[in-house]
Amino acid sequence: MTPLEQHEAGTAGLDGQRFDAVVIGGGILGAGVARELSRRGQRPLLVERRDFSWGTTARSTRLIHGGLRYLANYDLGLVREGLRERAWLLRSAPNLVTPLLFLLPFHGTPAWERLRLRAGLSLYDVLSPRGSLPRHRMLSPTELIRLEPALSRHRLLGAASYWDAQVELPERLVLGALRAAADAGAEIRNHVAATGLVLERGGVSGVRLAGVLDGEEATVGTWRVVNASGPWADVTLDEMGITHDPILRLTQGIHLVYPRLAEHAVAFEHPADGRLCFAIPWQGQTMVGTTETDLSGAPDDARVLPREVEYLQEAVALCFPGSAGVRPLWGSVGVRSLMRKEGIAGSISRRHLVIQHTRDGAAGLLTVAGGKLTAWRSISADVVDVVLGEKDRSALRGAVIASGRERPRLPSGLEASAGRLWRIYGARAEEVASLAAEDPWWSEPLLPGRAALRAEVPYAVQQEWAQTLGDVVLRRLALGFGADLGRAAAEAVAEVAVAAFGWDRERAASELRAFDAENAERRLPEQGPR
Repeated sequence: MTPLEQHEAGTAGLDGQRFDAVVIGGGILGAGVARELSRRGQRPLLVERRDFSWGTTARSTRLIHGGLRYLANYDLGLVREGLRERAWLLRSAPNLVTPLLFLLPFHGTPAWERLRLRAGLSLYDVLSPRGSLPRHRMLSPTELIRLEPALSRHRLLGAASYWDAQVELPERLVLGALRAAADAGAEIRNHVAATGLVLERGGVSGVRLAGVLDGEEATVGTWRVVNASGPWADVTLDEMGITHDPILRLTQGIHLVYPRLAEHAVAFEHPADGRLCFAIPWQGQTMVGTTETDLSGAPDDARVLPREVEYLQEAVALCFPGSAGVRPLWGSVGVRSLMRKEGIAGSISRRHLVIQHTRDGAAGLLTVAGGKLTAWRSISADVVDVVLGEKDRSALRGAVIASGRERPRLPSGLEASAGRLWRIYGARAEEVASLAAEDPWWSEPLLPGRAALRAEVPYAVQQEWAQTLGDVVLRRLALGFGADLGRAAAEAVAEVAVAAFGWDRERAASELRAFDAENAERRLPEQGPR
């Protein structure tokens, strides 16, 4: 087995270095900002106190869409931006972003409401870049039931169908942006917290850092800091000692993952409040969501609540009558960051805001708040325009990641894993295959009957900054989405680490306990440990 080198971890080698900018937050926006800064010739440092995509990015509905419901607020600019970015992602990363057919059943829906929806879908088609996806259609009850026989037929009048897109693994989208940033000179560190700013004459001159896993500290120099920590933006400012007005209104939303209920995405109104819910095919299962409730505490306080589970279960039972007795496998809770504004949470726009903190005594510090997953590239360009004081729209014409436009050629013997390697790694699948080819042991399946290879474990450590079992299983190899929440995969990865990385049994057991603790929040309130 070939020994592997990995990226420097924690704060190692950082103390005393100077960077053109420090980006705080390793979700899709932080990764996008680091990529865009690097693309424009800057050398940024990105730090994330947990792991990349640990927070909101991986807990979303995983859709790439224009935002059909934003048309109700006449927010045509936001919808047009989303549709433009959707078309670009479908072209540039087809291994990660794929078309998704949505069905909107009509159950006793008044004629005027059906007409209004049809008009909205027609406008959605007009705003979409030409040829990006098929146009909407109106379906008869017979056509709908032929597509989805499990749907309720109570007062069924037909349905509308339209196309959007899905990113099954936004974690991989983030890693693609981070790899692009690193290839262009950025320094990328996870499990590193920004603990404070160094201020001189009312402006930023540095950032104090601490390794979360080892406690080692460092201070780096910079004149620019971007707070891209999403729902943790206010918390981050507080921790760095910045006196400021509250920026965000936080809401939480949950998703439930069921055994497969439908073959297509289904959008339906909840019977209690009319809120739009989705049942989306995902990883061979069905993801149902979402709720939206104001969160009065800190983002870390968010938990899957029994009443939220009941809310979604009620909707599923009405939409899929044959699902009685089918229990969700697990659930997740995510926190959304919205601009502070009174009103119904679900009606607030997902537009973003870039805030400079000069008046707070920290010139050079800015916070990006709000926005949605689909528009990450556009938002990142806006942020960097402010950071550098110059506008550069060429960002919206360039490629973003090592995409999967063309399937790479892999050596013989890996045919059973070729599809998975392309879906997960895109053009970089050849790198994993090369590692597997170095020793037959690496080319063996990580788990019996599964396509994942042992070689993906050292690749995650060497090339993708993975440091813990959770990093590897949940956010690199995408093996934590089944009924066991990735426990079998975690055990297999631990065995690889014992055999190849020098872990002893005590270290492996400790990592497995930490993995179980991280996974605990995904178990539903009535579920115990497995």
